[in-house]
Amino acid sequence: MSASVDWCEWSVPLVEGFGAADCASDWAAFLGGMVPSGRGMWGYANSAAVLGSGRIAWDDERRDMGVHVSLPASALGRLAAVGLDFATIYCRVRNSGGKFTRIDIACDSRSVSMDVVLHAIESNYVVSRARSIRLVRELRGAGCTVYVGSGSSDTMVRFYDKAAERGLTDVVWTRCEVQLRRNRADSWADLVYLGDSLASYFRGVVDFRDRASESNVSRAEPVDWWLDWLGDGSDVVAKIVQVAARGDVAAWEAWIAKQVAPSLAAVFLARGGDMGYLREVLANGGGRIPGWKHQIIALAIRGG
Repeated sequence: MSASVDWCEWSVPLVEGFGAADCASDWAAFLGGMVPSGRGMWGYANSAAVLGSGRIAWDDERRDMGVHVSLPASALGRLAAVGLDFATIYCRVRNSGGKFTRIDIACDSRSVSMDVVLHAIESNYVVSRARSIRLVRELRGAGCTVYVGSGSSDTMVRFYDKAAERGLTDVVWTRCEVQLRRNRADSWADLVYLGDSLASYFRGVVDFRDRASESNVSRAEPVDWWLDWLGDGSDVVAKIVQVAARGDVAAWEAWIAKQVAPSLAAVFLARGGDMGYLREVLANGGGRIPGWKHQIIALAIRGG
């Protein structure tokens, strides 16, 4: 089973003494910068784009809402391109006292076609607590999507033809995607970070059992292709915490070089190259470092 995080959202509380805009700017620096949108979203007064298609939102008048970040697949792809990963995000969110509010986990098969999945559904092989199963066919182009569960519920599963979505022909590429929200998302985030096998968790959400030979679902055997698709789930691996810490520090360095360095250099020169001023700035900043940053600093030092 080769699984990947395909969508990730989280909310973090504000640190005492820091405004929502400060917290949002800090997260934006970690994610490589932001482009303000000039409007709010999700009930927040302000929002900005991060990593292209990602969004960050905050509201200085609503400290209780904290800061919310949403990264769809394309934004997560950009994060990976600069050497960061889910472990980096996970550690930062947990160190900030935050919670994950949505996680989508995708698991692909290059041997099981959507026709096989549809046949199993039509044969009533599906085992799930979901109350609804819907089939949506594309009117333009090829492909279809099966939804197991409701989009507003804590758990929903999608099966769709990834090859058709990409315009590929004569290729089998079927995706199973579990969408998790609220507390369910927060608990699965722990599983992904710890590298736990997700196969049994996938089967707990949706399973396929051969009811042709056994009407009692509890005694029916799982179909072979579903077991082969999931495997043992052992290759869901997250990088160690030290890698995440180094990624955080690198993001801070890049933000300083891009955003702070020009103004700092200008003030330094205007004051006649006063090194005492720089020491004063560092001392002042050092006294305002929040606790979660101290944890990352310690991890970075230990990790070399």
